Amino acid sequence: MQVRWPLVLAAGAMLLMSTPVQAASLTQLQQEQQAIRQKISSTRSAYGRTTSQITGTASQIQSLNGLLLADEARVSSLNLQITATETKITREVAQLAVTHRHLVHETSLMKDQVLLMEEHGPVGYLSVVLGATSFSNFITRLLVMAQLAQMGSHLVTEIQATYHQQQVEKLALQTQKAGLATLEAQAQAAANQVASTLSYQQALEGQLQAQALSEQHSITSLNSQLSQITREIQALLAQFASGFLSRRQLFDALYPLVAPIANQYGLSPYLVLGVITEESGGNSKIVSSTGAIGLMQVEPYTASDYGISPAQLYNPEENVVAGCQILAALLGSSGFPASTWGAYSESMALVGYNAGPGTVDESIQEYKSNPSAYPTPLSWAYTNIGGVQSYATNIEALQALYQSWGAP
Repeated sequence: MQVRWPLVLAAGAMLLMSTPVQAASLTQLQQEQQAIRQKISSTRSAYGRTTSQITGTASQIQSLNGLLLADEARVSSLNLQITATETKITREVAQLAVTHRHLVHETSLMKDQVLLMEEHGPVGYLSVVLGATSFSNFITRLLVMAQLAQMGSHLVTEIQATYHQQQVEKLALQTQKAGLATLEAQAQAAANQVASTLSYQQALEGQLQAQALSEQHSITSLNSQLSQITREIQALLAQFASGFLSRRQLFDALYPLVAPIANQYGLSPYLVLGVITEESGGNSKIVSSTGAIGLMQVEPYTASDYGISPAQLYNPEENVVAGCQILAALLGSSGFPASTWGAYSESMALVGYNAGPGTVDESIQEYKSNPSAYPTPLSWAYTNIGGVQSYATNIEALQALYQSWGAP
């Protein structure tokens, strides 16, 4: 911030130069630049929302896939149960058929026995059936026949009980099979619903991805437009440094850029515009012999304290942000009682901006060590630091001039 650009030129001489560039064009470019920045911010927000929707849709698809797999596993398990039940029913039916044939056979035998009894009478029937040759033999065979009858009766009872149990089990299995069929139908309906939902979600995800891609392209296009407008602003500012813009035109052109940033840091935009005029004459590309860059001639090592890189200092907006941060810090970090030299705090801040922040502390310490020699710390700085008085007074005069014009 050591280089000085002599701008105390006669306004009349500046206005007499041929083909002046209208300040309105620069103001319009800056307004367009701000509009594009806002549009980029809005588009980025929409892009973020679209990305969130895509993520949510993908999560829903994953959840639906999980439900579908669970339903398919359940249907598969039910199918296995149905197959096992059908196999069991088939075996039971085959066994029942055998039992039925056995009962039919037994019934036929009993009918034949009844016919024998009717033809020969009970004793004759027993004699024929048992083939007894004596009474004792008849009694023995009769006892054997009784035992066989008892065993047959018991067997018939067991077969009937088994048949009844099989009928009950068959009915239960049929009921279970009907329930399983209902569950299978429900699972299939759920699977169809999941497939339909999945198809819709995939289509929606495709649409959202296309929208996100379109918004990303819009951001790229807007950034390109923003870069073009920034280059045009820098070109117009360079024209001022070459004498093609008057001081009033520079003020009108830079005010829309400077005012919001200055207000953000609690600074007067007229003061900041005065610093820009004194430091660089509005040339955003100028670099001093000490390496200070741009509109407010910010040193790269100082800008790094505020997270701003040297490359960013060539951007007018970033440069003004860095300069305003430095100036605001100087105005708020004097550490000296306001009642003693508060009226000179702005002037001392300009001294610090010009000669370095350390000069403010040095001036205060010198004043404290010998207060009778100098009425204020500012008087010590003006007396002992070359060039700072003219620098500060020039900016204060420019501030007063710009303030008298008011916001364009």
